[in-house]
Amino acid sequence: QDGDGYGVGSAGCLCTAAPGTARKPGDCDDATKDRSPDVVESCNGIDDDCDNLVDEPGATGCRTFWPDQDGDGFGAGDVTQCLCQAVAGFTAEVAGDCDDADKARNPDVAESCNGIDDDCDDVTDPPGSDGCVTYRQDVDRDGFGSDVTACLCQPEAPFDVVGDLVDCDDAVASIYPGAPETCNGLDDDCSGAGDPEGSAGCEDRYPDADGDGQAAIVGYTLNT
Repeated sequence: QDGDGYGVGSAGCLCTAAPGTARKPGDCDDATKDRSPDVVESCNGIDDDCDNLVDEPGATGCRTFWPDQDGDGFGAGDVTQCLCQAVAGFTAEVAGDCDDADKARNPDVAESCNGIDDDCDDVTDPPGSDGCVTYRQDVDRDGFGSDVTACLCQPEAPFDVVGDLVDCDDAVASIYPGAPETCNGLDDDCSGAGDPEGSAGCEDRYPDADGDGQAAIVGYTLNT
């Protein structure tokens, strides 16, 4: 009746073709031309190809699903099925789970300092992980870090100094907060002033207001 080349019901043996008849049986809906054994199955909730299956795997419009044993929404493994909708055993449309037995490990999980690759990116405890500690860079290895920092789970040279004191010159080991000041034109102790009174290498100087080369009684220790 629908002219799709497939008939329904009981067959009649005819000498010549009659209108509204077909030589092949198997039509499951003789009122719809788009349903017959020659039609490709589509994801539409209908048995298009008359095989008594609806939206079977591989139907036109299907999507790839992975197994998701831990139910975290991320699939694992190389075995997939192209389905119109999720079925038992194949429920995840996104791959990338590195531990399908632990829902606390998947690409949506924030990385933590725990020695585990939480977010499945093949990197364990990267900088910035939850629980990280701010370490200062100490290039000159004087024990004081610069203002260049990294938040790490474990110290990694040259980022291995913790503290609020900042080295004002991380290229010179003799310059750091609290270092002895020396008469050298440098701010050795990172105080903001170089060669203060009493610096190593200083010499005694006395007041001479009148410039006669004779010092007053009160003495001062000044730099040259």
